[in-house]
Amino acid sequence: MVGDKGMIKSTQIEQLSTEDFHYITTITKPQIRSLINKGVLDIQLFDNELMEVTVDGERYIMRRNQQRAQENKKTRQDKINKIKELANLKNEYFVKHKKADYQKGLKEIQNKALNLHINNLVDIKLEEDIIKVNDIKESIEYDMLLDGCYCIKTDLIEPQVKKEVIHERYKSLSQVEQDFKKMKTTHLEVRPIYHTKENRTRGHVFLVMLALRLLNEFIKKTCEMEEPIDELISSLNEVVCVDEEIGGVIITRVIKPAGIAEKVLEKLGIQIPEVLGTVCANDF
Repeated sequence: MVGDKGMIKSTQIEQLSTEDFHYITTITKPQIRSLINKGVLDIQLFDNELMEVTVDGERYIMRRNQQRAQENKKTRQDKINKIKELANLKNEYFVKHKKADYQKGLKEIQNKALNLHINNLVDIKLEEDIIKVNDIKESIEYDMLLDGCYCIKTDLIEPQVKKEVIHERYKSLSQVEQDFKKMKTTHLEVRPIYHTKENRTRGHVFLVMLALRLLNEFIKKTCEMEEPIDELISSLNEVVCVDEEIGGVIITRVIKPAGIAEKVLEKLGIQIPEVLGTVCANDF
């Protein structure tokens, strides 16, 4: 079983072991810090290359994603800048409104920092009716230590599965998330569901999952095309049929598409027949 942070808890891990199942999950940054403090993990092991340690039957696979580290750094600084910006706006308000409640304004900025989870990174205080926001450099440097770091936890042993395979299985979770997004909000739109009977609702969801297989194959084979996926799908509406009556026989012909639709069909390896079928006009 593969699950992200919080999806596979201790109780579930015990249940999995009794059924001879294995798990792959990740631990939170507070848990990583706790293991570092206990000497189980070493911050130096978090590098661009995969590293691992095994303790009491539990295997920890670590890595630092440099791109994610830069993103973490930028996100942190953006949040700090946001708090400073709000403090400046509040100070401007104080200048124009001498009877303003300064403590209430201070509390608003402090609560905003708390909501952004950076209340431990900035010192927010009121001095001479001015809200001042100062960086707590030691806390910021401490927070930066785990930028881009993640740690996979599993009970799969080394000879059984290599760490690279475990890492790839964990990364596959992102594909699952993307698939759910396609099903729920883009392209397929599983909702709204108008069925009231359970079996019909299950059938509806099952058909959407089959459609997901088709969509993923479509995206895979047309990924080199520059047009957006929605435009590529819509282009297939150009594939139309017309009926021609010749000598009492109705011939259903397919109008050969051009432009984007033609390229899409070529990428998919689909050849459209010129004629779909014939029928005697007297049969109608």
